[in-house]
Amino acid sequence: MGSYASFRNRFVSWRVVVAGALLVVLAACSGPAAQGELHGNWEGSWTSDNEGTGSVSAEFTHLGGALSGTVTIGGSPCLVTGTITGEVTGANVAFGAAGPNDEIQFEATLTDDAMQGTYAVESGACAGDTGVFELQKLGLASL
Repeated sequence: MGSYASFRNRFVSWRVVVAGALLVVLAACSGPAAQGELHGNWEGSWTSDNEGTGSVSAEFTHLGGALSGTVTIGGSPCLVTGTITGEVTGANVAFGAAGPNDEIQFEATLTDDAMQGTYAVESGACAGDTGVFELQKLGLASL
């Protein structure tokens, strides 16, 4: 019986070590949405379902699940600059950008230092427009 108890203890210990290692690996692979990783400057492009295209750049501040900052949109006859407010849940990012008369809602998925998603213009001169966008993170964020 002594050898069975020893075997069982080693087996249970081994399972605990494997489970702990899996948790570490899963935490490391959980995606880039950890606090602060969105913080910084991002650049990319947008494409309207109505055939328009242009550039987009954003400066994000990411604290906990809250996202804030500013956005600049090139090539748009509507919103040129706006204030960002939103949230991050895991690898999902949702934020709105508002200017004096326009509001756009963005939804994206993060992968490494990039995000891709869709946008919908909620109000303003381009209300009803929808499309896709992508952003790439630029360098390290300033603190």
